Amino acid sequence: MTLKKRKTLVRYTNIAFLLEYLHTKKLNLVSPETWRDRNDVYFMNLYRELQGGGKNFALCFTQGVEAHHFWDISAEGVGGVAIEFDGDSLLEAASGAGVIGRAVKYEKIQELRGGEDLNIEDLPFTKRFPFKDENEFRLFFWTKDSEICKRPTYSFSVPFHCVTQIRLSPTLPDSVKSSIKDVIRHLAGNHSFKINKSTLLENPQFQAIGRQAS
Repeated sequence: MTLKKRKTLVRYTNIAFLLEYLHTKKLNLVSPETWRDRNDVYFMNLYRELQGGGKNFALCFTQGVEAHHFWDISAEGVGGVAIEFDGDSLLEAASGAGVIGRAVKYEKIQELRGGEDLNIEDLPFTKRFPFKDENEFRLFFWTKDSEICKRPTYSFSVPFHCVTQIRLSPTLPDSVKSSIKDVIRHLAGNHSFKINKSTLLENPQFQAIGRQAS
């Protein structure tokens, strides 16, 4: 489970997910059945069928740099957050729980039709080329264990030292920023990681450069 591009994996999500993680020190992989990309769901289900049944669980991260569409799609509104993990540490924790981590590969239909190999093990990590800007890294777990299959999620422990930074929504009002930071620090205990509001929509350095225009 190696990272090809960056050692940082970012989970764009919401404050509720973050608080749950800080409370339990666990990440929850979920069933992909409700995902919007039905081609993705189809490939995941196909993998499960070819394995003889069971259930899939997955959780998506990005290896990409901060971009507007990540906030807009996965962490919309004032409650959005971006949790940055050290990739090596996160994957070590995942591996101990039997979870597989791989970068998603984005394929063009014509290339697949042209005979490019697609193995069964690639199915949970293959998406169509138009989604390439996601630069996704996916955690995946498949099981036939009857008790686990009854669960809505599959959880595994992720120590706080795996977290390198938490970025708050760029639309979060400054009037509540300090309070949110205090709550996060309280739940994190003695573990210190950066907590910053994203400057995507209002960056002082960028604006200062503009004032130098002549």
